[in-house]
Amino acid sequence: MGVFGLLFGFQGRIKQSQWWLGQLALLGAVVVVFIFWGGALAGWMASKGLTGEKLKEASTGEQLQVATSFIVMFAVIALVVMWMGFALAIKRLHDRGKSGWWVLAYGVPGSLAVLMSSQVLSLVALCAKVWYLIELGFLKGNTGDNQFGEGDSADISHLVAADMQELHRADYARKSAAAGPAADAKIVARP
Repeated sequence: MGVFGLLFGFQGRIKQSQWWLGQLALLGAVVVVFIFWGGALAGWMASKGLTGEKLKEASTGEQLQVATSFIVMFAVIALVVMWMGFALAIKRLHDRGKSGWWVLAYGVPGSLAVLMSSQVLSLVALCAKVWYLIELGFLKGNTGDNQFGEGDSADISHLVAADMQELHRADYARKSAAAGPAADAKIVARP
């Protein structure tokens, strides 16, 4: 699975280490995008003369442009980060033998707690986040295959078997080419 599949795809399984690397990639991407965007916004504001106290004195239209730029960029980044977070979590849940729909069990309590300003739901959300971290970041996945794909041991044995077959084919082709057509019959006839 490539980096794009790791961060954006919802199919297959990933190990703990891949999940942690994905989390670091998410954090790094957010930092890089905010640095780039912050520099671009600061440059645009400086070109318009909207720095410091002048921003407070700027027209409503100019202030609205700055606010809109910030909101749009934040929304785009939030959607991309959520997509990538869901992709990583779903594939990690698949590795644990669970449906990707379990990701809702981790996110819904927090969303409800924010919407309803409930301390009980906030506590439930905190517990769900702690369990999310434990399950996805620290608990091992299923060994062998499951309904979501091949496990580590199956992947390794499959790759080794395929490599061995390819080596045997290459060795046979090399021997056949070196010995000529008459040797093919001897090589094939050997038990």
